[in-house]
Amino acid sequence: MAKKIETPSLSHFLKHDTKRETLIKFIMLIFIVVSYFVYISLKFGTRNGLLVTVITWSFFIFCTPIAKTAVESKNDVYAISLICNRFTS
Repeated sequence: MAKKIETPSLSHFLKHDTKRETLIKFIMLIFIVVSYFVYISLKFGTRNGLLVTVITWSFFIFCTPIAKTAVESKNDVYAISLICNRFTS
């Protein structure tokens, strides 16, 4: 017999402080991305607005882990700068 997977309700996320904080941050992030899409779409059109929003979102997702890691030595800084220069030039 298959085991039933229980999906948490919204009240589950609102009862726990950590989960509530994460939910609020996620909703704020979605609001910012949608607002950015609306602004860019009004300025450059829907197709270009969607493209720019997806590129910006991808850049945000790919760069966030790099910004949160601790760089501990000069060799790490040098390696990261070489990688950034390789992809930007």
